[in-house]
Amino acid sequence: MSIELKRLLELKPFFSDEICIVGNASSLLSKQTGQQIDSYQTVIRLNIGFPKHKSSQGSKTDIVGLSCPISYWKYRWYFRRTPIIWMTERRDIIPVWMKHSKEFNLYPLEYWQNLSERLDGKRPSTGVMMVDLICNYIQPRSLAIIGFDFKKSRTLFASKEKLGPHDWEAEEAFVLATVQQGQKDGRRWEII
Repeated sequence: MSIELKRLLELKPFFSDEICIVGNASSLLSKQTGQQIDSYQTVIRLNIGFPKHKSSQGSKTDIVGLSCPISYWKYRWYFRRTPIIWMTERRDIIPVWMKHSKEFNLYPLEYWQNLSERLDGKRPSTGVMMVDLICNYIQPRSLAIIGFDFKKSRTLFASKEKLGPHDWEAEEAFVLATVQQGQKDGRRWEII
């Protein structure tokens, strides 16, 4: 077992059997899902999708999945001291403060490689990595995936459209298939 995986498994108490992953599609702002998001035992946020619009995004954060550097002060202001999972394989851009934080964890490189292979060698987005982690390794009884539209709308924190090195159609197909498999297995998983 890799050190990354061992450390990630130590996070298990922070996960629950009722999880909500909050994405950063700007289409989220047209929905009144804030109260629903905050009702979940574990709320996971991604990158710099800071909860600024309570009625749409909710306000609760229990875990943060990051693939981009943020300052220590923004992390503390928006996420307090919630556990961080560094998602991307890009270990060279991890801020120094984060590496030394006891809240810091890594999405294992072997998970990243397996997921990239499933996406025909494309780089997985932070959102699809988190869905992979939660669905394939944590496997909660209940899961809501909110704020994901696979680039049909702009990213909340982007000033201009940027598609990045991702295959959004393949990611959407992966997430849909993963959720459908969970439903077949008797889990209450849904995309909202």
